[in-house]
Amino acid sequence: MAKNPHSLLPRDRAILEFVARYRLATDALLHRQFFPEVQDHGPVRKVTSRLVLQNYLREFQVAGRLSYYALAPRGCRALGLPGREPRPFTEQSLPAALAIAYFCVANRVKLFTAAEFRERFPEMCRPSLKAAGYYVEEVEGRMFLRLLLVDRAAQAEHVVRKVLSKIAQRYKLKKFASLIQNRRFAVIVLTGFAAKQRELEAALRAKHKGPVAVRVEVVPEVGAFLTRR
Repeated sequence: MAKNPHSLLPRDRAILEFVARYRLATDALLHRQFFPEVQDHGPVRKVTSRLVLQNYLREFQVAGRLSYYALAPRGCRALGLPGREPRPFTEQSLPAALAIAYFCVANRVKLFTAAEFRERFPEMCRPSLKAAGYYVEEVEGRMFLRLLLVDRAAQAEHVVRKVLSKIAQRYKLKKFASLIQNRRFAVIVLTGFAAKQRELEAALRAKHKGPVAVRVEVVPEVGAFLTRR
C-alpha cells in the first residue's frame, strides 16, 4: 500500500506538539530538540518546509532577521485542538516566547501549557492569576515549581517590583504559600545580556528577601529581541 504523502511521522507530530506548547518554533530550536545528531539546519529545514507546504505550520518572517513557525489550522486539528489561523507575534510577545522556548530546550525542561497547569494544580489557580510560564523540577523525589518571567527591556527596579508582585499574589493561595515556605517555589528571570543580568542581580540583592529563590538567566540567542541597551 502506498504511503499517504501527507501522513504525519512520529517526529512530525512531536514537532507540532512542541510548537503548540511554546506557541512557536525556529529551525535552531527544532535542531537542538529533535536533530542533535546533525551538523546544520539542512535536515531540519527539509522537515519544516514540508510541514509548511502541507499546511500543518505557518512560517513568519521578522524583518529579515528571523523565521519562526506557528501552528496552522490543520496542525491544530491534528493535535485535537480548535483549528485557528495563527496571528503573527508582536514586538512584545515574540521575545518572551523565544526566550522561554530557548531556555527550556537548553535546560531540558518542559513548560506546562496553561491548560495542563490548571488541570494538575487547580488549587494554585484563580481567574486573576495567569497559569502560564511554569515548569517542574524533581530533586531527590521532591517537586520544585519554577515560574519564568522575561525582561522586556525594562529598568531593573521595574523588573524587581514585578517579581515581588508575582510572589505576593501567589502567597495568598494556601498551596502556593506552602511551597514558598518550604522553599520549593522559585522565580527565574530571563534576559538577553550578561550586563543586564548583573544589573538585575544587584537590584534583587538590594530589594528582595524571603524564602523564594530568584535567579537571572541569560538567553543569548535572543538578546537583540529581549533587551535594548
